[in-house]
Amino acid sequence: MKEMTIRQLNRLDDKPMFSVKDPISALTHFVGFIVSIILTPLIFTKASYSGSSLTGLVALYIYRLSVSLLFAASTTYHTFLLPERPARILKKFDHMSIFVMIAGTYTPVCLMLMKPEDGIPLLIAVWTVALIGMAVKAFWVYCPKYVSSVIYISMGWVALFKIGVIRKALGTLGFTLLLLGGVLYTVGGIIYAIKFRISRDWSEHEIFHVFILLGALCHYLMIFILI
Repeated sequence: MKEMTIRQLNRLDDKPMFSVKDPISALTHFVGFIVSIILTPLIFTKASYSGSSLTGLVALYIYRLSVSLLFAASTTYHTFLLPERPARILKKFDHMSIFVMIAGTYTPVCLMLMKPEDGIPLLIAVWTVALIGMAVKAFWVYCPKYVSSVIYISMGWVALFKIGVIRKALGTLGFTLLLLGGVLYTVGGIIYAIKFRISRDWSEHEIFHVFILLGALCHYLMIFILI
């Protein structure tokens, strides 16, 4: 009995006390979350010195909250090994938060950088699509990857309907950063959809996460420069 107890203890000692579900995916978006928290006061300081209105500050708050929410939800889902039911709930939050971030990024662009007659209808359209997308994910979270990518990419490029107005409102630098961020998100979505992988550790999901980080950075710089 004593010998069995020692063996059991030895086996327990060999097992890690904590194991991360998807280490690279969790790490990349944890870095994104930390950077998001650090960058948030900087953009509010810039907005305050620029004399932004209350509406503008609220728009920025929605934007920064949506980005931080995405990285927090993603980090949580990819970190913890959980039973099926709680894992499914976290997966839903992870996927739904992508819609929130896309709409959240549109919010300061529409309310701070565009004329109300152009920005408000676009913002309503984007948030409507976001709510529909979230509802889809709530009931069909395990849909094929290409379905998710098509929905995310289509929502992200809704701005094409107002491309001329947006280009005029953002100027050359702002419009370039907007397009660059959109292209990065799109390439990441395509990689995710076709399941392209570099190695066993760097599958489509890990690569997708890196493109999300780069796209989010481009859009942050765009908004920071223009407000």
